[in-house]
Amino acid sequence: RLLVAVADGLGGHNAGQVASRLACETLFDAARNGTLDPHDDSDQSILLSLESTILDAHQRIALWSKDIEAFEGMGCTLTAAIVSRHRAWYCHVGDSRLYQIGSTTCVQITDDQIVTGGNSRDRQPILQQEERRGGDLLVQALGIEDNHKRLTIQQGAIVLRGGDALL
Repeated sequence: RLLVAVADGLGGHNAGQVASRLACETLFDAARNGTLDPHDDSDQSILLSLESTILDAHQRIALWSKDIEAFEGMGCTLTAAIVSRHRAWYCHVGDSRLYQIGSTTCVQITDDQIVTGGNSRDRQPILQQEERRGGDLLVQALGIEDNHKRLTIQQGAIVLRGGDALL
């Protein structure tokens, strides 16, 4: 199995590169110590181990942000996947996308966790107005604490056909 990840620090926030590094370190440490290798190969077991590791990264980033003044408010988006020969399991927070590329197709697998145009009744954006990209507001990121909601991690499993690639 192969672990791949993309972490992107939040622009306009302190130490986004530190948050991204912490997220990737947490994932790859878990891969090295076997935490990401469940006892059975069911989709549910693999996704739970990946989700648990991402929640660990979220807590680690939030703790550094709270305890170290220079890192206050840091966060990052993350898309991670465990890939085997004919299957991939992924977890996603934020707007770093995962695509499945076939010989004649390119399909976006993940959904951006954004509010388009800033309209939202129940989800507050984590970026300020002047930090918006194209009118979209990011509503989820690792390390950003919100006492009113739990981090929502999009997850799933996809079948890889011969010649498919992930991007």
